[in-house]
Amino acid sequence: MAKSVLINNTPHQKSLKGRFIKYFAGTVVGVMVCVIVIVSAVLIDKLEDELKASLSTKAYHVIKGMERRIDFLIENIDNFSNNHFIINSLIHPHGREQYLFKMVDDFSRLESIDSVTVIDYAGNLIHSSLPTPPNYKKLFYLRPTLETGKSVINMSRDLKRIVIMEPIQHYQTPVGAVISEIDLADLVSRIMPQGRTEFYKIYSLSRLLLSDNFKETATYIVVGYNPDEQMPYLNTLQVKIELGTLKSKHLKPVLTIVYELIGIGSIIIFISVLISIKVGNNLARPVLNMVQQTSKAGNSPEQRYSPVGTGDELEILAQALDDREAKLIKFRKNLEEMVDDRTEELTDTQERLRQTIDELKAANEISEKRAAELETFSYSVSHDLKAPLRGMDGYSKLLVEKYADHFDEEGLFFLKMIRQATQKMGQLIEDLLFYARIDKIENNIQEIELVKMFEALFKANRQALEGFVTETNLRVENIITNQEVIEHAFTNLMENAIKFSRNKSKPKIIINSYEKEMEWVIEIKDNGIGFDIKYHDLIFGVFQRLENNEDYPGTGVGLAIVKKMIDRVGGRVWAEAAPSQGASFHVALPIRRIY
Repeated sequence: MAKSVLINNTPHQKSLKGRFIKYFAGTVVGVMVCVIVIVSAVLIDKLEDELKASLSTKAYHVIKGMERRIDFLIENIDNFSNNHFIINSLIHPHGREQYLFKMVDDFSRLESIDSVTVIDYAGNLIHSSLPTPPNYKKLFYLRPTLETGKSVINMSRDLKRIVIMEPIQHYQTPVGAVISEIDLADLVSRIMPQGRTEFYKIYSLSRLLLSDNFKETATYIVVGYNPDEQMPYLNTLQVKIELGTLKSKHLKPVLTIVYELIGIGSIIIFISVLISIKVGNNLARPVLNMVQQTSKAGNSPEQRYSPVGTGDELEILAQALDDREAKLIKFRKNLEEMVDDRTEELTDTQERLRQTIDELKAANEISEKRAAELETFSYSVSHDLKAPLRGMDGYSKLLVEKYADHFDEEGLFFLKMIRQATQKMGQLIEDLLFYARIDKIENNIQEIELVKMFEALFKANRQALEGFVTETNLRVENIITNQEVIEHAFTNLMENAIKFSRNKSKPKIIINSYEKEMEWVIEIKDNGIGFDIKYHDLIFGVFQRLENNEDYPGTGVGLAIVKKMIDRVGGRVWAEAAPSQGASFHVALPIRRIY
């Protein structure tokens, strides 16, 4: 039987040894690849940095050479414009053909100078080295040069030449100008080093002026350079130079080192494979013994994995497997008991949940029934209570109108009190019914323009606000909330402010709005009678009044309605006041956004 087990497990022994060889050799290959990649990346990066530094130095010298060359040419052009013969040719034109034409033609033959033209103060052509010179009068910078006596440097329209305009001055008075055009390609060719391998591009205001030795299909290492403050002429022209060189040419040393590393790595990999075969044989043998012992144990709980007979970590592993198997058997039994208990608990919970759902359904039906009854009661209150009140008010009015001469002054006063009481009772019923129906207002959210809303409130209370000073400071102009609720709430607060400040000599109402801590805050402030702040919580209750009803009539429900409506839209309301110093009511609403 032992032999049969060994034969059956031979494939596993080969698989384990092969896996070890594969992992070991793969690790070595991976390390070598990482080394080659890292070394290559470092060399490429270092070489590219050095190359860019070299290109930057060359670009600096090229652009510095251009600046010096332009400076040299400008100096010569300046000297030419200050030549007495040139000045004399404009002051005394008679006979200037004998010397001026030759001087202009000779000066135009200087290196890099493409043409020279002399014009008078009006811009008229005197002489040019060009057979058909352009119309320089169209140059927008011609008149500034002639009028200010300052030289100008600019690019030509075709971007191939640099135009230098030097004024000709007679006793510091401009009488004309020398216009010289410098051939940009010739200027650069005299500065670029001979036998170079780089390409170059010269730009002005992102417009390409010159390009040489550049191939669209090639890959380059490119460096750009802008003139510094010590290069005023190129700064004026806003010239930028780009130098670049082929990447492939400068990567050859790196490729040589990479090939050498690949050769060395191949030798190391071959040696590592030999070592892994030897080590794999030594490691696979004790593992195979453990596999044999495990095969004997099979699936029977009575069988054990140990002893393996190695006396090392594998022996410890086998003992640990035996302990783990015993614990698993015990845990399996406990788990079955726990599952049974949990199943029983879940069954009880489901039953209790079903009973709770039934109770909630019954409570909901009762709530809906009571809500319907309350609606019916509200209608009855509105109809049955207000009808007698209307009758009392109507008949009292008829008594006053038709039988006033049958009553003395005291009787008429009593009739007036009856009418006021019935009207107040009717308004109180209306306020209470509205208070009860606030929760049924549909919560339609929309954007509200505060300026328009308060303008409408001021207009609606125009007569009551006669003699008032009103002021609005709306740092928040639009809010998003329920328009019906907000308009009703601020109507009540506005009427409240008017009522308690109208007896002041200079009544004043101020409206403020601002944003604070994720809320829109709107404030209505008056300079009325105010109140003691210790009664703050009372004023928002139903039928809570702090003032004499005769001096300040009302139902005592207004502020309670305001608080309930602001609560309805998720806001909050509070007041700040002091006796005889006015009051300010603040409404804070959560900030909402419409996307």
